[in-house]
Amino acid sequence: PSAHAWVVGSADVGTGSASFLSVFRVTKDANGNPLLGPATAIPVAPYSVPASAPQPGTSATLDTLDTRLEHAVAAYDPRIGQTAIWTAHAVFGGAGSEVRWYEIGTDGTPSLAQSGAVTSPDLYVWNAAVSPDRANEGDGNADFGSDMVVGFNTSSTTNYPAIQMVSKRGADRQSNLVLVKESLGPNVDNTCNPACRWGDYSGATPDPLVSSGGQVWLSGQWNNPATDGSSVVWQTWDWASKP
Repeated sequence: PSAHAWVVGSADVGTGSASFLSVFRVTKDANGNPLLGPATAIPVAPYSVPASAPQPGTSATLDTLDTRLEHAVAAYDPRIGQTAIWTAHAVFGGAGSEVRWYEIGTDGTPSLAQSGAVTSPDLYVWNAAVSPDRANEGDGNADFGSDMVVGFNTSSTTNYPAIQMVSKRGADRQSNLVLVKESLGPNVDNTCNPACRWGDYSGATPDPLVSSGGQVWLSGQWNNPATDGSSVVWQTWDWASKP
């Protein structure tokens, strides 16, 4: 029933870099058909393709993708007094891959409200999804919306792939990493050519129930121990968290 919606994307950087995201406003014509507006460039810190993530016990690495934005959530943020788009992607940084997250305000000309990074000198960080804690039961009332949770994967030469998360309350500093679920071994399968395919389906969405107290539901990938490499051993873990 909304009069408009939003599409957000990153640049196709190839072997180069970029320093903007693109936001498109979607409206409806007289017949209710969607109309995609022109792109608005959102200046951000420069980013380039992250390095593939290593894992213990194997030379096979994990694909951290190509700076694409894997997930986006729009919700009203009472801290800034407007609807905001929350999104994230993996870029080069930290040990080789880090997650950058963004909150983009949509009033007037869309602009960056805040941003941050989940980064480590020891861990590769990738495959992220971010969501605010907005609760809205469809009755015209809504609560929360200024706090957020980010879920993502990590690994290194000494740490198996794992699901971790961070949270942030309003203008407070971002939390430390919190371990959610660790894989039971390295991921080696028939997609490893040269890097092993890794999920790009991380999810995060706010719980609409006000009684849940500002809760975010998330999904992420982990893996069972590798077998003979002929089949994948991917697994999905779902969990809920409050910032």
